[in-house]
Amino acid sequence: MSTRWIIVGLLSLLTTIIHGVLFSTFAGDTVEPFALDLWFNIREKISAPEVPKDVVLIGMDEQSYSILDIPMTEIWPRDVHAKLVEKLAAAGAKRVVFDILFLDRSTDQAADQKFAQALKKMESVLGSEIYVRQESTLGGTFVLEEYQEPYDKFVESSTAALVGLPAEQGRIRRFYTARPRQFEEIPTLAEAAAGITQQNQPGLPSKRDFINYYGPPGRIATFYYSRVLEDEHPLPMEEIFKDKIVIVGLVLRTEIGPAQKDVFLSPFVGRRIYGSEVHATLTANLLQKDWITRGSFMGEFASLSICCFIIAMII
Repeated sequence: MSTRWIIVGLLSLLTTIIHGVLFSTFAGDTVEPFALDLWFNIREKISAPEVPKDVVLIGMDEQSYSILDIPMTEIWPRDVHAKLVEKLAAAGAKRVVFDILFLDRSTDQAADQKFAQALKKMESVLGSEIYVRQESTLGGTFVLEEYQEPYDKFVESSTAALVGLPAEQGRIRRFYTARPRQFEEIPTLAEAAAGITQQNQPGLPSKRDFINYYGPPGRIATFYYSRVLEDEHPLPMEEIFKDKIVIVGLVLRTEIGPAQKDVFLSPFVGRRIYGSEVHATLTANLLQKDWITRGSFMGEFASLSICCFIIAMII
């Protein structure tokens, strides 16, 4: 074997080792998701995927706040939500999913009662969350995790599900799989929306898998809240909502008031996405089983290292 080939082999091996080190560190965890973002943007221009039709979004937008005379910084009256649920039930919607927390009784008990009665008319999912707080004592500081579920009158006829989303550099790239052990039996909003009742069953996304975004924000069919409630010029409700899973949540053009903590960077350049549309995307992924599945860490490491070595040898 000539000296040249020995040098080429050693340099290729060195390149492969450097790749392996980078792949195993934070650099690898950072580069791969951004490469996926690039792929989403390229795919959108070349051949945009078909968007599943069985999930629709009802957005609480600025126009709805204005038409329904609800201040942007205040909680929506629950009798308004009751009217929405009743209309969806009459239209034959399969399930209504609120990306909203109803943690306690409101000051309007009559509105609470209307909402509780409406929830009995169809399958419904209400948001819950795991609240993390710190407690300081003489023995040190402790982190406590508390489960906050919907008001008991509502949860009697609904499924409580976690609204949390795992952000990475301001983006939601993966499913919410790393739940505390004591809460792992509680479904996520998307799991409950998709009708998944056993969180540990095989065939669900792993912590390494990625969300498959179907396109930029707005790609999933969205109808604004006030338009759905309009009676003078009603929408063809059955045509739109029959047998559909309906996600309800914020979809604003601004990031003020309640929207500040529920908006994220999307994979698409210059576009932001609200949590409600992320939940709708997750639900569609689970129904279609088309999330982006990854192999094991060692499998990816070995295959990429071999490719790196071969490319280095050729170059």
